[in-house]
Amino acid sequence: MILLKGFLRHKSSKIYLIIFTVMLLVISILFSFSQYYSNLITKTYQENSYFLVTSEKDIFDNIKEMGFAIDIENVILLEPNNISFPENQDINNNILVDQGNNLIIVSPNRNQEIKLEDNQVVIELPKFMLNNVSRLSNLTGKKISFKIGDNKKDFEIVKIYESNFARVVVSQNTFKDLVQNSSFYAYTFLLNDYRQKEEIVNYFQSQKNVQLNFIQFYESEAQFNTVQSLENVINLLSSGSIIFVVIFLILFLIITYNVIRDELEKMYIERLLGYNKMQIKKFLIMKIIILDLIVIFFYTISYILVNFLIINIFGIKINAFNFNVIYIVFILFLISIFLCFFAGVKRKKIKKRLKIFLI
Repeated sequence: MILLKGFLRHKSSKIYLIIFTVMLLVISILFSFSQYYSNLITKTYQENSYFLVTSEKDIFDNIKEMGFAIDIENVILLEPNNISFPENQDINNNILVDQGNNLIIVSPNRNQEIKLEDNQVVIELPKFMLNNVSRLSNLTGKKISFKIGDNKKDFEIVKIYESNFARVVVSQNTFKDLVQNSSFYAYTFLLNDYRQKEEIVNYFQSQKNVQLNFIQFYESEAQFNTVQSLENVINLLSSGSIIFVVIFLILFLIITYNVIRDELEKMYIERLLGYNKMQIKKFLIMKIIILDLIVIFFYTISYILVNFLIINIFGIKINAFNFNVIYIVFILFLISIFLCFFAGVKRKKIKKRLKIFLI
């Protein structure tokens, strides 16, 4: 215990403690802000865009196995002339056409709060459509006609909802009838991380008889520009994080190696007590691990305080735990132990100090 206290009082140990606590804190904040802005982008994309895939065969499981896709839904794509409003000739069926898609998307009912009969539908429309097209509120209770195969069937409109994109929602049975009369499969899905967008696009472009469209619609140009600005910020933060991590690892190697070399030279008392090299290295590993644990302790306390200040001053909630920092800490532990085993010992200086001590 006395030897450990002496080691922690060394100037080099204090420098080690301060430098790596601060650097871990900075890296953690950079990663956390990068993840925070990435989450903002993902949320904005999910609200204002989606992927539409068409295929000659059922590829639902293929999409699911990618891991990045969420909210995968089998849908039907209809030409605008396959749907009409027989009771309201003054309303154009193009209001049901999805923005950027030129087709009408029909999806099965998944809303547990609304029970649709086979002769009922729900219409979902974007906010700008509901605000700018008159007489839409009068559609509730009116009829809408679907062309299913060679037959036409009337449905009652039971509800009109505000949504990000135009959709016609039908009962599960009606949807099955539409699927049977469709010559291809269609799916919509979102991503849980839009940094993987290019990877998804490249994957589907390499598939045969599969077409992928990325549909985006923003109510204002400012919203679109915000996404672009956030993507630029994330690129800067990511580059800064990588550069800082590289600098951090280089400094860690240099400082840790010097601390270990200095400590090995100072451990002449242990040699006088008869400890062999392996035992001394075990003591050294224990000291370095304890020093690393103290760094982690002070880093954790500092990060909690900084996180608290960021939330209360800026109103930004960053991640409480960052797995990238956990990986870095784990690597540092391994490097520390590796250096303890392979750091050279300046034996001549140790012997010289032993002679002086004995005299």
